[in-house]
Formats: sequence, structure tokens, C-alpha cells
Amino acid sequence: MKPFQIVGLFFSLLAFSYYLLISSDPQDSSPSAGFGAILIILLSMVSAVLLIPSSFGLWRKNAREARQVTGPFWLSLLAVNSLLALFYSGVGLVCIYHLSIWYLQTH
Repeated sequence: MKPFQIVGLFFSLLAFSYYLLISSDPQDSSPSAGFGAILIILLSMVSAVLLIPSSFGLWRKNAREARQVTGPFWLSLLAVNSLLALFYSGVGLVCIYHLSIWYLQTH
């Protein structure tokens, strides 16, 4: 689970930094801005797929010890990734809620 934690954080940081790049000019309507938005969504989704199960699976102490996720670096990384996993889970639930409301209104 250590590689999932590192790669998930990397994708989250990459998506956030790319978001900062394309949000610098909100009036930009070029195709590259649309591609950038799609790239941010895809990177965030990949990060969520990596972080949510690995972070929730490492919340128990015996699971962390079995996978040797100990020490200040790994515990700090787990804390940051757990916050990201909670954020991604919340965003997913909000999206599911709004999609269900939209579906019920259109059918």
C-alpha cells in the first residue's frame, strides 16, 4: 500500500498544480483549457481510486504494522492522504446526490 499512497499523493498534487495553472486566466476559452479541465478530473479520479481504499485500509494500527507503514514520514503521508480520501469521498457523495436528484426530475 505504500506505492498507492505515494502515487495517489503525486496525482493529487499534479491535479492541484495543473488547476492553478489553468485557473490563472478564467476568460481563456481555448481548447487547451477544456483539455486541462478534463485532465484535472481524470487525475483526481485516479488519485481517488488509489487513495480511498488504501487510506481507509490503513486506519487500523495492526494493518499499518503489517504493511510497515510506521514512522513519522509514513504516518504524516497517511494523515494527508486520509484527508484527501475523505474529501474525494465527500465529493463523490455530493455528485451521486445531485445525479440522483437530476435523474428523478427528468424521469
